[in-house]
Amino acid sequence: MLLIKKGCLWHETPSPKKPMRAATPLMHYVGEQTQHGNLKHGYGTLYVNHVKIYEGMWHMGCFHGFGKLYDNESGDLIYKGQWSSGCETGYGVLYNGDYVLYIGEWSERQPNGFGTKYYATDDYCVMYQGELKAGMKDGFGDLYDIFGNLVYSGEWVQDLQCGKGATYKLNFTQK
Repeated sequence: MLLIKKGCLWHETPSPKKPMRAATPLMHYVGEQTQHGNLKHGYGTLYVNHVKIYEGMWHMGCFHGFGKLYDNESGDLIYKGQWSSGCETGYGVLYNGDYVLYIGEWSERQPNGFGTKYYATDDYCVMYQGELKAGMKDGFGDLYDIFGNLVYSGEWVQDLQCGKGATYKLNFTQK
């Protein structure tokens, strides 16, 4: 079984307590390697069962530098951006199918720093722009409704409006 832990590839060894459920995936790498050819190093593309799952820079066998991560079943783009030692770190974009979920700063595999987070369904999209910690709204930020109107501007703590801020409401008038 192929596992991706912190941007590095691992094979899980079957044991009597934990038998493998599926055949070992077919992995194919095209790209640069270390001098002895035992580690992915430099620019390259990794395919699993003929589906591209990563394209970009590698360092000693781990995703490092700019790269794109793809879903191993559908082939859809999941993440495009900077990596450091196998973790999303720096600037990046997170996708879910046709939707962008997050654009901004990352550290240790999570949105951290300034970014724009989208909450989308088939019917609507709400946007938050501001500071995030561990993937949650934390610090100063603005929340917008489905029409792009500012709803709240102020402080957040762990995804909750907390501290100084202003709530905005639309005034609808009939003629």
